[in-house]
Amino acid sequence: MSHSPASSSNGSPATGASGPIRSALESFFETSGWPVDAVERPRPALQSEFEGEDDTWMCYAIALEEAEQALFYSVYPEAIPRDRLGAVAEFITRVNFDLPIGNFELGFDTGELRMKTSIDVADDRISVPLVRNLVTANVVVMNRYVGALRRVAFDHERPEDVLGDMR
Repeated sequence: MSHSPASSSNGSPATGASGPIRSALESFFETSGWPVDAVERPRPALQSEFEGEDDTWMCYAIALEEAEQALFYSVYPEAIPRDRLGAVAEFITRVNFDLPIGNFELGFDTGELRMKTSIDVADDRISVPLVRNLVTANVVVMNRYVGALRRVAFDHERPEDVLGDMR
């Protein structure tokens, strides 16, 4: 099936507040006992907090019904200081190079740092096990790197030194 997804005013695919992808996301959280809140801004999403080993952060699950995609984000708990954007960008570029699933993203205007995983289910069906894989891949990677990100962003350590310590 080929079609053009609807777009929002910012050019990204329109999100759906209901549909099979949103239902699968909601079912995953419900069956996992993971409390979520529905939020509408900046686009409809399911929002929850995740407590990792070294930090706690917000997570967002987004259903792009028209595009037949699901996105899951873990958002670093603090904005990256402007003077550390370059070092953090280097760090996440080094990390992203070897990541098999997902990627880190850094908003240079806002300092927002997030881990994104996504799945495209066009010509297939979304399921709770697929959502579980999407979410688990995300929070495992974020949990692995959140402490290292703090060292680069706030302790002013060099990205290559921090990564070397992780090996």
